[in-house]
Amino acid sequence: GSWDETVRVWDADSGAELACLRGHGSRVTSVAFAPDGRRLLSGSWDKTVRVWDADSGAELACLRGHEGRVTSVAFAPDGRRLLSGSWDKTVRLWGADSGTELACLHGHERWVTSVAFAPDGRRLLSGSADQTVRVWDADDGKCLEVLKGRTDVAALATGAPQFPWRAVAHDLETVIESSTTGEPIAWFPLAFGEIATHPSGRTWAGTHANYVCLFTLEGADV
Repeated sequence: GSWDETVRVWDADSGAELACLRGHGSRVTSVAFAPDGRRLLSGSWDKTVRVWDADSGAELACLRGHEGRVTSVAFAPDGRRLLSGSWDKTVRLWGADSGTELACLHGHERWVTSVAFAPDGRRLLSGSADQTVRVWDADDGKCLEVLKGRTDVAALATGAPQFPWRAVAHDLETVIESSTTGEPIAWFPLAFGEIATHPSGRTWAGTHANYVCLFTLEGADV
């Protein structure tokens, strides 16, 4: 994603630019590949979600419905549905082939910052500037759980078998909790703005002011 309104695809080995996708009318904020790698999804401040052919760069669909800037997008594990979050405080579910809006989920009190599918596609997760993460039923759109704080939504969606602990940032601290029970395990005296989870499930990266911080659980009791 970029301020120059383009989506660019790069070769991971050589660093060569493979494609420059043009069509958005404002800053591109989020991109995601389909599970099979054949399509690319993008969200933009122009309030649209666009689907692209990852090989040719052709625009396959432009999804309209959000009333605010699109901040985050995701493909379902089976590639048949799309998810998007926006400044309009909603999470929207779309049909990947038809481009039809399947559901508009209301509940967040401020803009949505991140969205993710659970691996089985049956639950949706969203993070928001209202300092909550919401878990939704992908079939009926009901909110199943509200978790207070900021966390790595994609890791939380993956679940405890892969990521048994989660880092949740509150007003003045970041707490490491059991993903299953929510029991606190450790505390850090900084509230991180962004959190990313290492594949090991016990190391995290977080941002604070102008710094990136790494923190890891250690000891036999974890």
